[in-house]
Amino acid sequence: MKRKVIRQGNNTLTITLPREWTTKHSIAAGGEIEMTMAEKSLILDPPSQEGHRSISLNVDTLGRLCIAKLLIACYEQGYDTITLTFRPGTISSWSHGDESITDVINFFTARLIGFEVLSQSERSLSITNISEQFSHADQVIYRIFFLLKEYVEQGTHALSDAKSDLEMGESRHDAITKFVALASRIILNDGARPKNDAMHLFVIFQGLDKAADFIRYVYRNAKDQKIAPGVPKVMRMAAGYLELYHQFYYKFSLAKINELDRMRGEMKDQCRMLARKGQNPEIVMSIDAFVETIHGIIKPKIAMETKTF
Repeated sequence: MKRKVIRQGNNTLTITLPREWTTKHSIAAGGEIEMTMAEKSLILDPPSQEGHRSISLNVDTLGRLCIAKLLIACYEQGYDTITLTFRPGTISSWSHGDESITDVINFFTARLIGFEVLSQSERSLSITNISEQFSHADQVIYRIFFLLKEYVEQGTHALSDAKSDLEMGESRHDAITKFVALASRIILNDGARPKNDAMHLFVIFQGLDKAADFIRYVYRNAKDQKIAPGVPKVMRMAAGYLELYHQFYYKFSLAKINELDRMRGEMKDQCRMLARKGQNPEIVMSIDAFVETIHGIIKPKIAMETKTF
């Protein structure tokens, strides 16, 4: 769209705003709009809504992974509109080769629940929150547990039955990561929640996310290996450990802590035995790391429950 530049006075240049845009965003004479300068581009946004947080960032010098982490950080911190400015071109990475920078941003935007691309030009891309389907942390953590348990259980089945479900490992992992980011966003911006509880919940969410990473490594390594008979057994034990932690999370019990510790010891004995025999060591190490990560988020849950002792 082109607009005619009009001179007013000696040093002022003005342009008119499209009526359709001003009507849509309730902009009238005397009002204000947001303006961002980005090299050759000038980005105009309607006034921020009450409680609506916006941020604009230049990503010219950032790599693929750095852009991903930046988007997730802004998402978790509660920004509702994120505008990224950049020079047109490609990003090179060891994992994905050469990609268009807009393709990279769109790819990672798809992993943020409730966010969609609002506008896109040659030198900028804005994404915004269009959905509040999940507005409570409890709703989201319930979904995280469900997805993670399903991920482990289907991995167990795949290891036992001709690797039938291994191809879906990445998409299942990505779904868990999206919900963890959403959960973190909710608790970090929940002013009514005590700060200590928010901190402990954040640690639990991040632990569940890391645990999902280790299951992803199981899926990846299992694709090209012959699975030893003992490996599905330790995967089933890991699934049982996660189920017990799930019960512990929703129905706190000191007795369950003892049971979790006992199961952890049995798991480690099995993993050491398989490691000594050289049976799928990379897979066994990932399963062991999964259980250790879940074990690591027992403590923050205890801290949240100390007031009930």
